[in-house]
Amino acid sequence: MEFKNNFYLPPMAKENSIDGIPNPSLIDYYEEMANKGFGLIVLEHAYVDVRGKASPKQMSIDENYDEKTLTEIRKVIQKHEVKAIMQIAHGGRNSKGSEIKFGASEEEGVLELSVEDIKELEEKFLQSAIRVKNMGYDAVEIHSAHGYLLNQFFSPVTNKRNDEYGGSLENRLRFLIEILEKIKNEMPDYPVFVRLGACDYVEGGNVIEDAVKASKILEKYIDYIDISGGITGFLKHSENELGYFTSEAKKVKDETNLKVLMAGGIKSREEAQKLLDEKSCDMVGIGRAALRKDFKL
Repeated sequence: MEFKNNFYLPPMAKENSIDGIPNPSLIDYYEEMANKGFGLIVLEHAYVDVRGKASPKQMSIDENYDEKTLTEIRKVIQKHEVKAIMQIAHGGRNSKGSEIKFGASEEEGVLELSVEDIKELEEKFLQSAIRVKNMGYDAVEIHSAHGYLLNQFFSPVTNKRNDEYGGSLENRLRFLIEILEKIKNEMPDYPVFVRLGACDYVEGGNVIEDAVKASKILEKYIDYIDISGGITGFLKHSENELGYFTSEAKKVKDETNLKVLMAGGIKSREEAQKLLDEKSCDMVGIGRAALRKDFKL
């Protein structure tokens, strides 16, 4: 993929959908964002299964998705020569879409996903990715960060399984890898991004060495990795002076061939360009600052 610049709008939940159906006002919102000068826009996360709905007003990419509105959003973004991708996700133990919650491991109020459940969800991720491609989006991003389901499997804090989906780092990545394999088998030339919760920032969780090892495994399946962190949610890494995940992104960039995206705490084009000049990452996301009416790249 080629972008007109190396700045992107990261996914930010607008919470403006009813029963998964985006409010048409989101078309205007995304066109406004596209007109600010980004090279790429990542839509807010969409659920692949209503039982994995992370918030009451989250948009859907399951079988009840709104093809018309999502296609219009794609069109208004691309009209400005901006690449448009959709992020797809499952909330896991953090879901609000069902009274029964499922996660990597059993805990209070949460049931452990069976292998059969995992296989069913892999198919749901695949079918959702196919919908994204068929609507004309430039790529799909798989959400494996911020404490959502795939992050729950990757993190040793939340994954206590004793089967082939738990234990070693390779096993904890298996769910995500199997999804990526399915997508690549079905759509071998379609670009796939992964948003990775690189480090957990809690005792006993994944650290930077785990993030690099995971990224090297993912290299076989993807070209773009979107570095974030925090098993309890989007969590700033306080040691970085600029950008919440700068040191993590740079480490992954230095040790893999992946194109690395990073967002979090970056407020201006100048700050973003500094990170690019320092080769901390390949693309820099500017989120909340872009919501200002006067913001322009």
